[in-house]
Amino acid sequence: MTTRRHITEIPDGLAAYIKEEHAAERDALHSVWNLCEDARPDYSLDADRKAGIRQHILAVVNRPADRPGIRHTLRLITVRGYAVAASLALLVAVSFNLAPDVYTVRAPVGSGSTISLDLPDGSTVTLAPGSVVSFSESFAQTRRRVTLKGEAFFDVSSSDIPFVVDTYNARITVRGTRFSVRAWADDIDATTDVRVDEGRVSVASRRSHDWDVLLSAGNEISVAGAGRDGAESTSADLRHAFNWIDGGYEYKNEPIGNVLADLKRQHNVLIEAPASIMFRPISIFNQVNISLEEVLGDISATVGIMYRPISGGFELYEK
Repeated sequence: MTTRRHITEIPDGLAAYIKEEHAAERDALHSVWNLCEDARPDYSLDADRKAGIRQHILAVVNRPADRPGIRHTLRLITVRGYAVAASLALLVAVSFNLAPDVYTVRAPVGSGSTISLDLPDGSTVTLAPGSVVSFSESFAQTRRRVTLKGEAFFDVSSSDIPFVVDTYNARITVRGTRFSVRAWADDIDATTDVRVDEGRVSVASRRSHDWDVLLSAGNEISVAGAGRDGAESTSADLRHAFNWIDGGYEYKNEPIGNVLADLKRQHNVLIEAPASIMFRPISIFNQVNISLEEVLGDISATVGIMYRPISGGFELYEK
């Protein structure tokens, strides 16, 4: 069955803004505008959210010419595995929020895919499902600072301006390097985990200036609690540390509850387990993207438990 969409008129300001774009870009922009009126069945938005997206689009379109525009910021967002050609094609699917002073990108829950964002300075951020990164519209003009909630891989372009990542308890500072950060504040025994693939990274507390640790390629660090007590870097085998970028995974002595939280964000399904399982540590990895049931099967076989389907998802239980 074909669903007919209500086609709404593009405002003059937005029409003028995109008139120089090629046909595919214009069509995508029209589609996003109409999605705000009649959202896709698989990604429903309430009326306030749809109205808010439109207001933010127009706010950026109508801002002075010397301030960063929406095309400059959004053109190179991609979803791992397939590219999104148009500037605004992910406004709805990725929940991109354009506030007057802060840009926020939220990777969709349930997509099973990471997304990559090119920042104005040429750096690239790859976000795991459910992760959020925010940065100001003046990014790269006087400073390069982002705030992360979740998990991301950063490929930072070299510059005299330090690149700073703030999490709930740590501050990571670099000038040009490749590294990952995991910082879910609601994890069991939550930590900010930093792993360095290339270059050097400075890690410190976000709330105090009592300590600062320099990491080199092959090092990792975990910052616990409020970050005030300091942390030590260690050498690590990072061969599988970035498997998550392509749909794989690696966990080292990670509470199973944290693994299940990742799976919930990736697949947007219910996964239940008793506390006796949630707090049990597990070490497991896979380099390739496999199905949710295959992952649950690996977890069950590794720690000697069982799983079964339930309404809306799965349940892990003791044998």
